[in-house]
Amino acid sequence: GTQANDGLALVANSPLNATFDSKENITNSHAPELDIVFTGGLSGATLTTGGGLAGGVSGGVLNVGLLRTCSTKQVLQWNGTAWACSSAGAGTVSSVGLSAPVSDFTVTGSPVTSTGTLGLNWTVPPSSASTANAIVKRDATGSFNVNNINGTGTISVITANPNAVFGGTSLDGGFGVYGSAQVITGTQISTGVLGDNISPGKLSSGVLGLDNNTTTSATTGVQGSSQSPVGIGVLGYGATLSNTANSNIGSARAGIWGDSPTAIGVLATTDSGFAIEALGKTGGGIRVVTDGPNTAIEAQTLSASAFLGGNRDTLNPTLSLENTTTATNGLLFFAQAPLALTGDCEITTSSDLACTGKLIGAQKLFKIDHPLDPANKYLLHTSIESPDRMNIYNGIALLDAKGEALVEMPSYFEALNGDFRYQLTCIGGFVPVYVAQEISNNQFRIAGGKPGIKVSWQVTGIRHDAWAKANPSEVEVEKVGDERGHYLHPEAFGQPKEMGVSTVRAARQHAMRPPGVATRLAAVQGSEAAK
Repeated sequence: GTQANDGLALVANSPLNATFDSKENITNSHAPELDIVFTGGLSGATLTTGGGLAGGVSGGVLNVGLLRTCSTKQVLQWNGTAWACSSAGAGTVSSVGLSAPVSDFTVTGSPVTSTGTLGLNWTVPPSSASTANAIVKRDATGSFNVNNINGTGTISVITANPNAVFGGTSLDGGFGVYGSAQVITGTQISTGVLGDNISPGKLSSGVLGLDNNTTTSATTGVQGSSQSPVGIGVLGYGATLSNTANSNIGSARAGIWGDSPTAIGVLATTDSGFAIEALGKTGGGIRVVTDGPNTAIEAQTLSASAFLGGNRDTLNPTLSLENTTTATNGLLFFAQAPLALTGDCEITTSSDLACTGKLIGAQKLFKIDHPLDPANKYLLHTSIESPDRMNIYNGIALLDAKGEALVEMPSYFEALNGDFRYQLTCIGGFVPVYVAQEISNNQFRIAGGKPGIKVSWQVTGIRHDAWAKANPSEVEVEKVGDERGHYLHPEAFGQPKEMGVSTVRAARQHAMRPPGVATRLAAVQGSEAAK
């Protein structure tokens, strides 16, 4: 042919069916190509545009050339959809090795120097269970279980599930959720566990503690403890701490501290039991101190005792009240009936007892230091008693020249009293004195005596003031309810104390206690009695 001899030429003198490949690595005057020469002519050839062939179809020389031009040392490679240029590899491989962290994987067959298989396997397969040294793998629900999660950042969980964070433990003495604030020095409030709530639903909580234990073990829903000598186990307050709390926190250790600047620091309610129960061994059960004009303790109830105290100590009182005011008219105790009844009773800091109702007891008496031995003895006198509300007035009258005397009574005498009784006794001699004029205009007249004679007189009257008329005296009263068949003083009638009215009342109070209260109180009192 007439083409330059820079390639491979095949010449056939008869029909030819063949497949040819050509790879030229060196180019001179044109791109690498495959030259096929048919001297006898070419017929029946079909050339497709883009098929990678160039030339004629009639006769002579058919030139097959490359439509893609590659760079030096590149070859054509089929990438699955088309031929593309690719760099040819160079060098030789004498060994292939594989390495991986031994804590997570085991490697086999490494290195491969001729032929072989490299193996890579998990030391501990990934798992959603709490498996030691296993890489975490989520289960079908996207969950996984772990024993501990340690970190220095923040764990944030927002979910539509009932529990955003749930902690539980099966270890005796363990903690389902444990939070610790570990600031060594600082002045701000640091918190081990903080619960926040912005939900408007009723009883929505930042932190909720539930105790679902159904056994008789003493378990708790929420428990707070402080090891600091002036720490607080649980502190509850409103939007801010009150000035009183700010000035007193850090002055004493407290198990529970409730505070509010203007409202209620601690509110306790119940339907049938005790809203607040306090058991103390060597100290008081409840101690309340107030610096302001507000009430230290206010207790209300619908059916049981608003306040009930118990004690077995012979020296310490069941209820101790103290008012540190220096005023003589300060209130130490005040009890009030419903406003509709307008009854109240108070004890002042001068030890005065004042009640708007009745004082009822088996004996009314006074008790003072004995006048003859005040350091070692008391003197007691019993009050005069009567079925009537009787007032007694007495005095000494000196008879005038006529053997008479006009006795003046207090200005309120007739307004307060009625149904008068008189007694006259002569002193220094006997004369037939008598009441010549009964009480009128708050005075009465004595006559029938001698000049200069002294007469001791006594007048009694029965109260008929407005309160006495509205509340007539009851002398004989039927016992009712569970008091019937029982005695105020059973031992005086040869009856056991279980037949006493006070025993019945005590049993009624105990029946109103929540289950276990009497047992706990008896345990505390019993341990003290055993000492």
